[in-house]
Amino acid sequence: MKHQPEENDKKTAGNHEKWIKIVFRPGNTSSVVLEGTNLLEAASQAGYIIETPCGGAGKCGKCAVRIVSGASEPSVSDKKLLPANKLNKGYRLACQTYITTPIVVEIPETCLRRPPLKIQTHGKSGEIKPLPRISSQILNLSHHLKGEIKSDADILMQVTGSNSIDLPALQSLPRILRSSNYQVTVIKSENTIIDIKPGNAEQKCYGIAFDIGTTSLVGILVNLNTGEELSIATSINPQTLYGADIISRVKMCRETPDGLSTLQKSILTAINGMINSLLQNSGVPQQSVYEVVFSGNSVMQEILAGIDPSPLGEIPFQIAFNDPLYVEARDLGLHINQSGKVLFMPQIGGFIGGDIVSGIIATQLDTFNKPVLFIDIGTNGEMILSYKGKLMGTSVAAGPAFEGARITHGMRGTVGAIEAVRIENGDIKIEVIGNVSPKGICGSALVDIVAVLLNTGIIDTTGRFLEPDELPADLPELLRKRVKKHNGQTGFEIAGGTNESEHVFIYQSDIREVQLATAAIRTGITLLLKTEKISQEHLEHIIIAGGFGSFIRPTSALRIGMLPDINPERILV
Repeated sequence: MKHQPEENDKKTAGNHEKWIKIVFRPGNTSSVVLEGTNLLEAASQAGYIIETPCGGAGKCGKCAVRIVSGASEPSVSDKKLLPANKLNKGYRLACQTYITTPIVVEIPETCLRRPPLKIQTHGKSGEIKPLPRISSQILNLSHHLKGEIKSDADILMQVTGSNSIDLPALQSLPRILRSSNYQVTVIKSENTIIDIKPGNAEQKCYGIAFDIGTTSLVGILVNLNTGEELSIATSINPQTLYGADIISRVKMCRETPDGLSTLQKSILTAINGMINSLLQNSGVPQQSVYEVVFSGNSVMQEILAGIDPSPLGEIPFQIAFNDPLYVEARDLGLHINQSGKVLFMPQIGGFIGGDIVSGIIATQLDTFNKPVLFIDIGTNGEMILSYKGKLMGTSVAAGPAFEGARITHGMRGTVGAIEAVRIENGDIKIEVIGNVSPKGICGSALVDIVAVLLNTGIIDTTGRFLEPDELPADLPELLRKRVKKHNGQTGFEIAGGTNESEHVFIYQSDIREVQLATAAIRTGITLLLKTEKISQEHLEHIIIAGGFGSFIRPTSALRIGMLPDINPERILV
């Protein structure tokens, strides 16, 4: 890797900038940066991408690294988020550390961005007949052109019932008509001709649907003629480098020069990479893709469209558009047919965006006869209640706990994350993504473990950890041994190991974070039910969606009070 020149070789004209050497471990990679550079930025420049769920705000503690030599005094955030024994060993938050002297930095493996997330790519939905805006029509125009004095475009529009033709299609029209002996396939977007192909190309129209999540991206390539799904691609949303939640990205757009363009460029690069992967895997040519649909929360959609989402960062949380937003593919630089069309899903208001509209359509929420609750659980919890032909929605700030932030050993749902916990033979049994040694705990397992602690009496109904001498007399010995003092507080050991870094605990502070997130979601549900005067037992179904929600165990969510107390069989995930 190419780095800045060594400190003694670095000179600048007309000023006295000071350049400082940093050595990163593992790898013993050295770099030289300007005095005052943030350590997080310096690490990124050296090729070490550190997890920052809070966007570098010094609130989650996930970017703690060890300064082997040259450590500065701990910052306020360091003292608040890191235990004394770690501070004494030189641990500091990378996002709160600024380089003033030469240092050697050891980056724990748990801090580094890991392989791709475990992402939900399929779900349940009703039978929906595809009604794409893109259509194709095979024509033989030879008899239409004989003796006609009309233009090629006028004749084509008359025959196809179109009212306009895009310039790229018009530019190729004369040549294609005559080289194909006037037998062509016309591609239309509603009433506009967007492409002309020689001969019969009816089965060669494709579209891509994208779920633009705050954390993850999913794209599906579809045959627009048949509705057949041909290929699926997933990716982490690269905007997570700038913060795990949408508020941090709104803040970046408001406060950072070129913040909006930086965020838009990063996600467009990822989307084009996914498009290339979809086409390569399916053998579909780029020029045969005519439509892309984007579905995401309001902030994600507006950033992707290049719209400043700043008004969503302050009351009354105003969105830029409600109706479907139509854009030309070439205006976004998408790697599809440059006459292709892009649709951003309509937004209801505030933080109830296009992803929720997509959920309503996919589940046919408006067709249920009895009360049904649709919930998208994540950092933001959006929910829609369907009752008597009316849809009512709200959004709550659940916080980033279920994404791993503010949880001591929390992490996203990637390789090494504990994703499920259950009781078996008097002890807990865990499931780890990738079947590797556990590195931490993700949201679905977080819900599971809190439910387990409640069921076994290790925590009481207020969420308080019982001290070892308070534990139930009938608690199995294997579980009892897991309750111990660790890092100065009572915790429950979910996974152990020979090294300190291999221990995964849940502590009292983690329980409180889960309680806050759970309370936010349950409050939103309660308000919706109360507004419509519906008791929880009358709910026909609860439909759970979202990157996190799709993986939770309904019985665990019920046990911790996240969801109303109904029969688990009526909860659809």
